[in-house]
Amino acid sequence: MSITGPELSDETFHRIVGLIHDVTGITVGASRKSMVEGRLRRRLRELGVDRYEHYVELVRAGGDERLAFIDAVTTNETQFFRTPRIWAFIEQDFLPRWFAAHPGRTCRIWSAAASSGEEAHSLAIACDLFAARHTGFAYRILGTDISREMVARCEAGLYSGRSLDAFRRARPDVFAQYMLPQQEQFALAARPRSAITFRRHNLFEPLRGQQPFDLVLLRNVLIYFTASDQERVLANVGACLADDAALIIGESESLSSLTTGFAQVQPLIYGRRGGSLPGVEAQVA
Repeated sequence: MSITGPELSDETFHRIVGLIHDVTGITVGASRKSMVEGRLRRRLRELGVDRYEHYVELVRAGGDERLAFIDAVTTNETQFFRTPRIWAFIEQDFLPRWFAAHPGRTCRIWSAAASSGEEAHSLAIACDLFAARHTGFAYRILGTDISREMVARCEAGLYSGRSLDAFRRARPDVFAQYMLPQQEQFALAARPRSAITFRRHNLFEPLRGQQPFDLVLLRNVLIYFTASDQERVLANVGACLADDAALIIGESESLSSLTTGFAQVQPLIYGRRGGSLPGVEAQVA
């Protein structure tokens, strides 16, 4: 192995692209070769493997290295209360309407590409603020991600850096109420944190063992799939939704060109086709 590491041939890169799709569903374009090479080079060094071809065979053998491979090749970027108008919909529209329609029920929410957990923690804060004003409101949040490393970070729940700073600037009173200092980092207060569960899940597979969700955030992940794979993911998500559930996607995404079971309510927000979410018949996707 050279000082800079082994070279990734085009042939082996195409094999790795196929392997990424096989284990994650994600489609990687040719322009991402340098990104893939850089991320995997670090892993080869850790293992003492001198050729990408040998590493491919190691991953194909399965076991823990396949999980490490997923950690290496997936992109994870999120922040607290990302896209304010989405949170305005959740806090001012969805939660009041859902609570009025379902007295005595627990609101179930899924952060379906949780990354490092900021979105799931934001959901818990929004729900806890609502519960403080509405006696009897109960909620549970599930956060899932394909990356074992990301799930571990979610469960640790310790935050610092730009995302946390942006949260503190945008909502200083809420930040002071809910984020507790832990040495040089911050963690969510215990009460809302206790309502969140994290687990590993591949969106290419059905989610088992869950009651229907009332709200799902599937944000900034569909862009990594082909159209047909997006439809597969959306079918899996749709099978988990209550009749009047809302689905929220990312600001760079659209379902307009796909064949799905969803209808648009407003930009980025969808309901089940034929379901009872208000406005669900506005536009069929």
